[in-house]
Amino acid sequence: MNESIWLWLGVGLVAGCLLGAGVLIFLEKQRQRSGKDVLEMARKEAEILKKAALNAAREEWALKEQKRKELLKQRERKITQHERQQKASETEIRAQAKVAQELEMQLQLKEKMLEHKEEEQKTKKKELQELVEEQQRRLESIASLNMEEARQQLLKLAAQRYESEAAALAAEMKNDARENAGRLAREIITTAIEKHAAETTSEATIKEVSLPNNRIKGMVIGREGRNIKSFELITGTKMIVDETPDTILISSFDPVKREVARVALESLIRSRNFSPRTVEDAVKKAQAKVDNQMRDAANKVLRDLKLKVHPDLVRMLGRLKFRTSYGQNVLDHSAEVARIAGGLAAELGMDVMLAKRAGLLHDVGKADSNGSDKSHVTIGVEICRKVREHPVVINAIMAHHQEAPPIDPISELVTAADILSSARPGSRRDSVDSYTKRVETLESIADSFPGVSRVYALYAGREIRVIVESEKVNDASAEKLSSDIAQKISEEMEFPGAIKVVVIREARGMAMAS
Repeated sequence: MNESIWLWLGVGLVAGCLLGAGVLIFLEKQRQRSGKDVLEMARKEAEILKKAALNAAREEWALKEQKRKELLKQRERKITQHERQQKASETEIRAQAKVAQELEMQLQLKEKMLEHKEEEQKTKKKELQELVEEQQRRLESIASLNMEEARQQLLKLAAQRYESEAAALAAEMKNDARENAGRLAREIITTAIEKHAAETTSEATIKEVSLPNNRIKGMVIGREGRNIKSFELITGTKMIVDETPDTILISSFDPVKREVARVALESLIRSRNFSPRTVEDAVKKAQAKVDNQMRDAANKVLRDLKLKVHPDLVRMLGRLKFRTSYGQNVLDHSAEVARIAGGLAAELGMDVMLAKRAGLLHDVGKADSNGSDKSHVTIGVEICRKVREHPVVINAIMAHHQEAPPIDPISELVTAADILSSARPGSRRDSVDSYTKRVETLESIADSFPGVSRVYALYAGREIRVIVESEKVNDASAEKLSSDIAQKISEEMEFPGAIKVVVIREARGMAMAS
């Protein structure tokens, strides 16, 4: 029994030892296996961290490389821009140096020319001095005169000798210049005018309204003339009803009021309803109609000339449609001046549109000059300054009536175009009295000069012929006399176009036969 126990104890002990050893071996293996797993995991984590660090380093390097490249590009752009600026500066410096060199060469050339002229003057002065001394010696030797007497005699002879030659030379140069300038001016003016076919007609200053029959006059007059009084009061015009059959005349200093009255009267005659109330309605409608006509007329001219102006100037130009000057419609005249000035500017290589603008607006002040104590020039300048028109346009308005000197050649062109438009045959009417007075004034001005014997005005005062006394006026003085007469006419008279002054000197020879 005891042996069995011990046997089982021994077996149990052995089994326990074996089991313990197995457990220990298992635990050791498990420990070893866990260690390997940990190492493997650590190795994998290390690889992951290594890869992450490597990727981060690569990304950081890529960012740094990108920034470096951008900095390089910026530096390259700055360098390129700097090089361009430097090249431009060098080009500008070279151009300035070239200009300076050319100016220096021109200056040197002018200095050489000046030196040459000075040498020529010195030579001529020396020759003249030698000639004077020679003449002096001759005079002293021949006439036995002293120094002072010889000098006075020599100066007198020289003055007499060279005065006529100088006058003849001046006349010759003046004639050549006049012929060349006249020919060139005729070519330019002819070319400019041929581009513009004028259709301007002279217009009456009194409006005439035709009646269907003479019985309508009674309706127009009304009881005790109350219709006429009402019409005149509302329109501001004067209605003239005389014995002329089927006709009524409307008179007014204001052309716009005159036109409004005409339109209103024709409307009342057509409706055959004439009373103070209907007159007021008809005048309002007529005023609106005339306003539209003026605006349309101004816009048509502006479209034809391809110009744009301030609305206030459009209104002023429209009023010129019913304004006349010496029977010439002022709006048509202004458009004609604009076209002629533009044609002249084109031929001379100037600003065509500015010339047209100045020509169109040169008489714009006439739109509001009725009843004003200011001249149309002053009114035109004020309105153009108000709307900030071009300074050349304002100067042209003043210069075409000599109220200011021209500051630009375009002002001269406008003045010339205004004269051409005014002087064109048929453009304006003139009374017999004013024509006679102008001719008499021309003849009296020419006759006021000494040496003049007779004066004749020809070609409607466009030319005057002055007959001088040959004993008092020589050939050289005749040329100067014509210039003096022309100058005095320009100063004392106002006239369109030009007046030709011709001085005729008759030289007569007489001998007695015996």
